[in-house]
Amino acid sequence: MKKNLFIALFILIIALLVFLILQLLPEKVNRYEVRKGDTFYGIYKAHASDTPYTHFKKLNQHIASKRGSFDHLQEDDVIFLQVNPRPRILERWSRSSYRQIATFFYKDEPPQSGNQISYYTRYYEIGERLVRFHVIRIPASQFSEYKLELMVGDKPGHIREIAPGAVAAINGGFFLKDGQLLGYQKSGSDVHSDKAFDYRTKAYFVVNEESSIISRTVDLSADNQVVLESYPLLIENGKIVAEWKQNRHFRSAVALKGADCYFIATDNPLFSENEITISEFADFLFQEGFDSALNLDGGSSTQIMYRDKLIQNGYRKIISVLALYKR
Repeated sequence: MKKNLFIALFILIIALLVFLILQLLPEKVNRYEVRKGDTFYGIYKAHASDTPYTHFKKLNQHIASKRGSFDHLQEDDVIFLQVNPRPRILERWSRSSYRQIATFFYKDEPPQSGNQISYYTRYYEIGERLVRFHVIRIPASQFSEYKLELMVGDKPGHIREIAPGAVAAINGGFFLKDGQLLGYQKSGSDVHSDKAFDYRTKAYFVVNEESSIISRTVDLSADNQVVLESYPLLIENGKIVAEWKQNRHFRSAVALKGADCYFIATDNPLFSENEITISEFADFLFQEGFDSALNLDGGSSTQIMYRDKLIQNGYRKIISVLALYKR
């Protein structure tokens, strides 16, 4: 009797070990294209055999709350659903069901060329994560018709409140909870903050009448249109100079490629996949071929806007905004 009990217990332990090992193996990933006219029910019905209904239901609820439903797609839009099926028994054990069930992202829009101000998205693979970046390109040729300004609010607010009517805008420099600006920040003849950083990794984003530069040093007495001091410097002369590997957060930066200026920010979190380290951010910018790039406040302050469309709205109200206006 005891022998049979021992054998049964042994078999049960082996089965449990096999089950746990299978959970650690790479999961099968199902990737679906969704186009205009597709419905949630249609997507589920077509793939019910390989994905539990509860997974699709949760995914659809999450998308609806964050991005709108499938029915709001435009004619040329394509959404990819990437679903990682898991046994139902593991759902209740999951600390973050959405993160383990699925990821959701739009197609990667190609960067625009030519002399027009443009917005596009980029995806960058970091380990098993796919991080989405928003990019606004401002060609140097447009500085004759548009001007970059550093907008500073009387009190903390969101990007639309600080820079109403801007063609393009991104959160600016660092500040304290009470709204006090950190780092040297100047717009025109107004010096909003003269509290310079004492960091080896700091640099300045400087805008003149028809050009912009990112530099470690600047003549603060010169008649520059905008001076924004921030840190760390990410890219210098086409090479990575930032090596901070700790702390994942949402990120934003101003960057230069040739004479063209770029605003760059990570996407709002569908999960935490869009949080990255400074080193990962610098590596993405290097792969994209930027000559120089300067990190901005980022974190919960990360905000970016294009043609009055709020692309990314941070959780924290901000004080300063880099904004592009028509002259």
